[in-house]
Parts: sequence; C-alpha cells; structure tokens
Amino acid sequence: VEKQRELDETRKELHPDIEGAGEKIEKSIGEKAFRVEKQRELVETRKELHPDIEGAGEKIEKSIGEKAFRVEKQRELDETRKELHPDIKGAGEKIEKSIGEKAFRVEKQRELDETRKELSPDITGTGEKIIGTIEKQANQIEEQRDISDKRIDIKTDAKDIVEKFESEVDKIKKEQDEHKT
Repeated sequence: VEKQRELDETRKELHPDIEGAGEKIEKSIGEKAFRVEKQRELVETRKELHPDIEGAGEKIEKSIGEKAFRVEKQRELDETRKELHPDIKGAGEKIEKSIGEKAFRVEKQRELDETRKELSPDITGTGEKIIGTIEKQANQIEEQRDISDKRIDIKTDAKDIVEKFESEVDKIKKEQDEHKT
C-alpha cells in the first residue's frame, strides 16, 4: 500500500502541467499568427506599391544617353588632338635660336659695361679745362666791355670837342660880327 501511494505520488509528479503548457502553446501560436498577419500585410502593401519602372527606365536611359554623348565628344576631341602633331623640333630650334641671340646681347652688354668701368674720366683735368675755358671767355667779355666803354668815352669826348669847337666858332663869329659893326 505504501508502495502504491509512492507510485501514485510519482505519477502525479510525472503528469505534465497541461494548463501551463496550454497557456505557453497558446501564447506561442498567438505570436506566430501575429507574425504571419504582419507578413501578409507587408506583402499586400508591396503589391499596392507599383514602382514607376517606365519612368525610372526613361531617366536611366536619358542619363546613359548623356554620358554616351559626353564620351563620344571626348573621343572626338582625343582624335582631334591626335591629328594635331606639334612641330616640337621646329619650336625647339626657334627657342634655342632666341636664347642664343639673347645670350649674345647679354654678353655684348657685359663687355660694354666692362669697357665703361675701365674708362675712368679725368675729372680734375676736365674741370681745369672747363674753368680755363670759362676764364678765357670771361676775359674776352671783359675786354669787349672795355672796348665798348672806350668807344662810348671816345664818342662822348668827340661830342664834347664838337660842342667846344662849335661854341668857339660861335664866339669867333660873334666877335667878328661885333667888330664889323
């Protein structure tokens, strides 16, 4: 009997908690049903959203067309550049000639500058010559002035003499006129 009781108790312990398990299963099924419903709603929403495939296609086509046009223009420019063969050798020769001419002019100028440096003017001698010339001209001017003064004096003396002579002549005439009368 005792054994039977122990067995009954063990069996009671072994019986699962059906109510707890039912609640847990119900909760799990509810969550899955909720997820399924949300998934169905998302699918419906996606079906309702019809992307503008044609509009997007036109925009993409336009963008690709513009890029293709630019690529073609760039290719044409590259072809044009390839056709232009600059005369690098001729340009180099002209530049070299120009540089040579300028170098020649610079060298000649340097030589002239060297020559000028070597020429040191005799400032003292030149100054003495200038002073001598000025003094000579000053003396000539002074002599000319003296001659002019003498001429003036001579003219003045001649005038005085003429005036004295005229006054003497007048006196003599008066005296002769008086004697005659």
